[in-house]
Amino acid sequence: MSVLAVVVFISLLSLALIALFYFRMKYRLLQKYSLMEQQFSNAQHMIELVKIEASSEIQTTEDKLLSLRSSFAKMYQGQFAMIGELYNKEMSLSIVFDKGRQAYADKVTEIMSEIGDGIEQQKQFEARIDRDLDQIMSKLRSDFPVFSEESFRLLSYCIVGFHTNVIASVMNVDPGTIRTRKSRLRKKVLSANSPNQALYEAFLK
Repeated sequence: MSVLAVVVFISLLSLALIALFYFRMKYRLLQKYSLMEQQFSNAQHMIELVKIEASSEIQTTEDKLLSLRSSFAKMYQGQFAMIGELYNKEMSLSIVFDKGRQAYADKVTEIMSEIGDGIEQQKQFEARIDRDLDQIMSKLRSDFPVFSEESFRLLSYCIVGFHTNVIASVMNVDPGTIRTRKSRLRKKVLSANSPNQALYEAFLK
C-alpha cells in the first residue's frame, strides 16, 4: 500500500471518527435539551397548579371573611335595633297608657342621648363606630369627600342599623324623605368600586 493511500485512509478514518464524535455529542445535547424542556414544562405545570391552589385558598379565605363580617354586621346592628323597637312601641301605644308610653320614651331618650345634631356629638358617634367597625366612617369620608355632613350623619345611622322612623325622628325629617335619601346614598356608595367595597356592603345592604 502506497504512502498516499495510507494517508488518505487515515484521513478518512479521522473524519469518520470526528463525525461520529460530533453526532454523538449532538445527540447527547439534544437529549439534554429535550430533558430540560420537559423539566421546564413540568415546572410551569407545577407553578400553574400552585397558583390555582393558592387562588382557591385565597378565595376560600375571602369567603370566610365576608361571612364573618356579615355575621358581625348583623350582631352589631342588632344592638341598635332595640331602639327602633322601643320607638315603634312607644309610638303605637294608646294615649290611654301614658305611663307605659313615657317609660318607653324615657328609655329611647336614654339610649339616644349620645346622638345629636351637634358637630362634636357626631364626631364622637363616628369615632365610636370607627373603633368598632374597622374605621368605616373615616373610610367613607376619604372615599366620598363631596358628601355633605348631613349625608355622613345619615350614613352613620344606617350603618348602626337604626330604623327609618328612628332616623326620621332624630333628624326631624319625614320618614319618606329619609327612605329616599338612604336609597340614593346606598346606591352611590355601593356602586363606587371603592377598595372598601366589601366593608360598605356588609353594613349598608
